[in-house]
Amino acid sequence: MSQPSIRHDFYQTEDQLVLSLYVRNIKEGGCECKVSDDTIDIELTLPDDSKQQLLIYPFGEVEPGKEKIAYKGVKVVITFQKRAMFLWPANEREKSEPCVKRASEVGKIESNSDSKVEKKPKLIYPSSKGKVDWDSLAKQVKEEEEKEKKELGGEEGLNELLKGIYANADDDTKRAMIKSYQQSGGTVLSTNWAEVGKGDVKPQPPKGMEERKWEI
Repeated sequence: MSQPSIRHDFYQTEDQLVLSLYVRNIKEGGCECKVSDDTIDIELTLPDDSKQQLLIYPFGEVEPGKEKIAYKGVKVVITFQKRAMFLWPANEREKSEPCVKRASEVGKIESNSDSKVEKKPKLIYPSSKGKVDWDSLAKQVKEEEEKEKKELGGEEGLNELLKGIYANADDDTKRAMIKSYQQSGGTVLSTNWAEVGKGDVKPQPPKGMEERKWEI
């Protein structure tokens, strides 16, 4: 009888790939991860001592032995270090496709008519670490936020999400998050320093509510 697949998702930065495995109550040391040249092989030991496996074909190469595993109660989060610093157009590839080693190889793969890499127009802005795909990051943040809310529920899930984003962010992203949150009174949280750095961030209270300034 085949085992059910492990529910999982990804998000990435220029130098990291972050994998979330949605399996509850995995004990410390219950996740084994083996990274080869072009695959990531994961084995989870469940609370009943049964095993579940997941084989991943990452779009680009990651560094073996540099992964970090965090046990979150409702999930396991694994952070991988990319060998080459650039944003991949996809988190995974098909088994038959080559694993990308450098950014210059991406165009060759996308030009292949048999390639299943999803091609979408992107808006890319400069940052202190090179180029960041803010459209992709914003979409990933929104998806992660919704999933975290369902898994952890309410404010606790949102706090876990924000901690993870901030920990893996570059300096410009951190400045944008801090400034937008503080100046808006906690009603706006932006990762886009190109926008936030231009001026003050105005409060955006939820629909049906209004901004109030308190005298101290």
